[in-house]
Amino acid sequence: MNWLRFLRRKKWDAERARELDSYMEIEASENISRGMSSDDAKFAALRKLGNQTLIREEIYHMNSIGFLESLWQDLRHGARILLRSPGFTVVAILSLALGIGANTAIFSVANEVLFKSLPVKNPEQLVLFRWSSGPKLMGGGFRPGVSIDPVTGATAGKSFSFLTYERFREQTRTLSDVFAFTGMFSADGADGQPGHLSGQFVSGNYFSALGVTPALGRLFAGGDDTESANLVVVISHRYWERRYGLDPAVIGKAIPLGNLSLTIIGVTPAEFLGTQQLGVSADLTIPLAAAPGLGNSGPKFLSKMKEQPWIWAVMVMGRKRPSSSFDQVRADLQAAFFSAALQGWNEGPRSKGAKEPPDAPRLEVVAGNQGLTESREALSRSIVTMMVIVGIVLLIVCSNLANLLLARTTVRRREIAVRIALGGSRARLVRQLLTENVLLVVLGASVGALFAFWGKDLYLSWIQVTNLSFAIQSRLDLRVLGFTIAVAVVTGVLVGLAPALRATRMDLSAAIKDSGRAPQGSRALAGKALLIAQVAMSFVLLIAAGLFTRTVLNLEHADVGFNIQNLLLFNADPQLNRHPRAEVPSRYQLAMERIQSVPGVQMATASGLPLLSGDIAMPFLWVPGRVRQADEDSTVFLQYVWPNFFETMGMPMMLGRTLTIQDTQRWLAGRAQSRPYTAVINESLARKYFPGVNPIGQRFCEMKSPTSSGCPENELAEIVGVVRDAKFTTVRQEIPPTIFYPFSPSPVTFEVRTKTDPMRLVALIRGTVNESDPDLLLSEFRTQSAQAELTYARERHFAWLSSLFGLLALTLACIGLYGLLAYSVANRTKEFGLRMALGAQRGNVLQLVMRESLGLVIAGIVVGLAVAFAGTRLISSMLYGLAPNDPATIALAVALMLIVSSLAGFLPARRATKVDPMVALRHE
Repeated sequence: MNWLRFLRRKKWDAERARELDSYMEIEASENISRGMSSDDAKFAALRKLGNQTLIREEIYHMNSIGFLESLWQDLRHGARILLRSPGFTVVAILSLALGIGANTAIFSVANEVLFKSLPVKNPEQLVLFRWSSGPKLMGGGFRPGVSIDPVTGATAGKSFSFLTYERFREQTRTLSDVFAFTGMFSADGADGQPGHLSGQFVSGNYFSALGVTPALGRLFAGGDDTESANLVVVISHRYWERRYGLDPAVIGKAIPLGNLSLTIIGVTPAEFLGTQQLGVSADLTIPLAAAPGLGNSGPKFLSKMKEQPWIWAVMVMGRKRPSSSFDQVRADLQAAFFSAALQGWNEGPRSKGAKEPPDAPRLEVVAGNQGLTESREALSRSIVTMMVIVGIVLLIVCSNLANLLLARTTVRRREIAVRIALGGSRARLVRQLLTENVLLVVLGASVGALFAFWGKDLYLSWIQVTNLSFAIQSRLDLRVLGFTIAVAVVTGVLVGLAPALRATRMDLSAAIKDSGRAPQGSRALAGKALLIAQVAMSFVLLIAAGLFTRTVLNLEHADVGFNIQNLLLFNADPQLNRHPRAEVPSRYQLAMERIQSVPGVQMATASGLPLLSGDIAMPFLWVPGRVRQADEDSTVFLQYVWPNFFETMGMPMMLGRTLTIQDTQRWLAGRAQSRPYTAVINESLARKYFPGVNPIGQRFCEMKSPTSSGCPENELAEIVGVVRDAKFTTVRQEIPPTIFYPFSPSPVTFEVRTKTDPMRLVALIRGTVNESDPDLLLSEFRTQSAQAELTYARERHFAWLSSLFGLLALTLACIGLYGLLAYSVANRTKEFGLRMALGAQRGNVLQLVMRESLGLVIAGIVVGLAVAFAGTRLISSMLYGLAPNDPATIALAVALMLIVSSLAGFLPARRATKVDPMVALRHE
């Protein structure tokens, strides 16, 4: 290959030489015709043409073959230069790998959460239906997932009645298909794995409308979603792998669920996780027609959904025709939606005796290419914040590397000057230097891509929750690869262009003489400016890391209002389809008595909702004779508890008495009694609704709308006690006004106070309960401490990651400071020698260098403070217990920056004090 290239180049040079000789002859002839002598004419022509060798070289490199050959030469030369400095090369590649790898890892998750569409056919054609209404919504029945404005009572949601779904299917002008699906439900006891399965119900055209093809077997057809059809189920790829080990013989096997036995007919593809919220994947997908037969193993509201149009329990999506717009779809279906809602209102129980007409709901049509999006929207702020953090880290890497490259090109100034003097063009040299720098960036990006494979999984750990139905599949796909390439290109330009341009702008005479002293003017200013920028960005990240870390510490030490230590939680399902509802209290009472007999157990109780779990029930409160303010939030939280709940949880009574078993019996007897029910309230509710008044004996009732007033006498509840305030849903949330009612039989959470580690007693408690009541299904054993930590798990991981990147940025800034000072000391050897020869002490030299070091750091801190005061306000909603400009956090960041940077600057300063004056004076 080399001899072929030599022959090709020789032939090309001969052709260019003939062309230049011809040009010279023509130009000389014209000069002779103007009256010049032959020698003068040839000299004038040569002078006008210039250096022929340089011209032939430039023309050759403009040729495509020549360009590729020169590029290959530049790459080989760049590789040799990098191999000559292995220390610099390794540090630069690792720095770039960390910066680019972190950005790639975060973007891969952002791609999945924010940008990626469902892996289905033409996802851009999918639409998702939502609705909004005033507080008196038509339908008035069960509506999961509804959001209510606490002031105006305006409602919004994404669930619809089955009647609405059927009406939508009848409209085909703007939609080619419509399908329905439900929210997730836990399939306890299915397939012999209590609490380990999740399921959803879908319409028979769910998979076909989405355009999903099976990984094994077949998916639903229209005939599968009928009451006369065989009971079938489609399982997810994750469940197929987890439960059956990818056994292809799974088709035809039966899965017992509730009162039914479902036959597996297919497996969904691995990349398809459904249309539920981000990360939620159903293990079992079942036709809607099978819902009534599942009893307590499925959502109870589905069993009567078709006969009761006031129950809004399914999500509805559609596939619009290519020629239709969102507005056209909404206009086409609004009348059908209103008609179905009105029918549900007229037939529903709340229309009876209604004094005011309901508010008409409004249909909303939004993009459905990502399915349900609430969890995506909740994560978006955190992900964007983390992308900003890793972006700042990459800028610090670029600044640090640019500083090092400026120093390297200064060291190579004599080489570059000689090449320019011998005829090399500045553009050619810039291209060669830029190729070297881009090669360095490409190597760093390649290693960074490997880091991203590991880093994305680490980052996902702070998003995930602890259940088997959660799944986010973050992959380094073409979009992520394109992002990495774009980041590498931009990084290469930012890192390499300025050093390359500056390297070719020099005094050739001084550079060739190579006095041994590098120029200190603009080079020094550029290096100092880059270092100040590094310190400023690192300081901002340190403040952010400090704020997030202190937020987690505040959450860990927050007073939740009860004792979370040595408290075991687990769910209990009484299976109402097998036992009468009236037997449930006695079954729970027997279970608690048996649990309390287990060695190591102090007491046991039960509640409708576990505390600090995120679960809530929120009606509106009405107090007779109290005037509600126009902008008042009248929502309250509800909790159903067993009589000894407060004692077990460590929540002392402040006024009155606790609930008793008689209160529970009165509650279970029904609302036909004329006497009011009893309830306990917390201090927050007492302060808000009964200020300056003894709340004991006061009455109230629940309302479905903040604008409603009044309720029947037998629906009033009487306050018998006030309990100490305690956190309800999360550690972060402020303590809400809360009502505690006597126990209501349903699937509940048991709370068991133990003397030792609660998890050691799980097997004993499970066995004891199973002996007395085998039909009481127990699941999800965990401690109250772990339950509380889950409410700020994301904050914990966010603090860990931000601290990691903050320390990385600080390290890079210190490396940059060390490099700049080391370079400065090396080039000021003569100055230091002269100072010491004239009487300066080593301490004076040390003080001189350290003053320069700290001056740069302080300048960076001042710039960083200005940025931090403006930027930290954007993360104020993510903090807890401190202000975004917290003085203690800022002071700690300043101290850490000064201490670490002082150590980084001390080594070059100490080296300056060891300069031998005589050697320094002879240096030139």
